[in-house]
Amino acid sequence: MNDKTKNQIMFNDHSRDFQFEDSDVTIRTSDNVTFKIHRFRLMAVSAVFRDMMAIGKGEEEELCLTDESFEDALTIGKFLCFCYGRSLAAPATKSHKPYQKLINLCNKYDCPGVLAHLEAPVYKWYIEDHLAPRNVFVLGCSLNQPKLAIYGITHAGSWRWTANSMDITEAEKAKSKDRTAIISSVVGCSVMDPSGLAYHDFKDMPDAWKFSLIRATWGKIKDGELSKTDWKQIAEDFERIFKMVNDDSTC
Repeated sequence: MNDKTKNQIMFNDHSRDFQFEDSDVTIRTSDNVTFKIHRFRLMAVSAVFRDMMAIGKGEEEELCLTDESFEDALTIGKFLCFCYGRSLAAPATKSHKPYQKLINLCNKYDCPGVLAHLEAPVYKWYIEDHLAPRNVFVLGCSLNQPKLAIYGITHAGSWRWTANSMDITEAEKAKSKDRTAIISSVVGCSVMDPSGLAYHDFKDMPDAWKFSLIRATWGKIKDGELSKTDWKQIAEDFERIFKMVNDDSTC
């Protein structure tokens, strides 16, 4: 970023409502969008920001965030909604990824209060059909909230992986359903079946959650008739196994 670009005040739809005339700190995101806000709002929710502000000189500061994976304007806008007591918009698609980025941001800057307040909207978004059961499970895992993950399992129903495109050959269709031929998600497989997960999704899941899900689903998922799978029983088994893992009672 050159000096001319750095000195520009740039905003978009995510930062438009965070341009306060009496601001005393400017956040510049990894995608070069600026938020002019109040430092006490950051200090109230983050121990890391609190320490950063404490060593400042008192005049208006600029915080330059550089991690392109989660310090972008979309994520910072969601974070500031919490800081200013505003409601969060539901996900535009049935995806957990925008809020996964928010969780990553909160973990980096030590914002437990923000994470605690994110659980309730996840339930609300599922009920309002803005999130799918797997997204609820993943967010429960990321928030370290087993009850949220259990809720996602309970409501897994007939949700299964589908092809990204219908414009594929018969050979490609057959390959997409073969667990031994791909490392992406297995088409036709339940979204809660750990054997059908994409490798990167499986790898990203913490061991305790992964172990519990494998044990709880083993031999219980009816691939041909997912609607007949007893997800309530699987959820109960997951809860029991997860508790044993965390209590070390299996050792």
